[in-house]
Amino acid sequence: MGFQLKLILSFAAAFCIAASLGTITFITVQSLISEFHEVERMQSIQSGLNELVSHLLAAESETRGFVITGNDDFLSKVKTERANAILFHAHTLRGSSLNVGARKLAELCKIIETDVGKGVDLAPTSLADVEQAHDAAAEELRAFLKSR
Repeated sequence: MGFQLKLILSFAAAFCIAASLGTITFITVQSLISEFHEVERMQSIQSGLNELVSHLLAAESETRGFVITGNDDFLSKVKTERANAILFHAHTLRGSSLNVGARKLAELCKIIETDVGKGVDLAPTSLADVEQAHDAAAEELRAFLKSR
């Protein structure tokens, strides 16, 4: 083999190695970006759930205050500030849940939206059901992200 052929083969091999490394790097970065977006969506769902749980607990406490005292002032807060906040967070969580395929959680949020929109008091089991559906969806998302 002549010197010129060896030189050409060396440059071709170096080019193939560099192109392979570039392709692998590109694929890895694209995968990381995709996973980052999945994590962001999961955090959005978690944040929405935390807000929803907070408002549901406050609504439950205020309802209890009415039951104990018979004072309608407790219920007026639920029907104004809390109801609007619960509607907002339930709607947001529902949309985020549908984006990641958490259909059970989205269905429960829709029920909460409907009930609160109609002025129906939320049952304590609603909160427990939402938390269970959220935990199941979060676990599925974690498993999905680990498998990638």
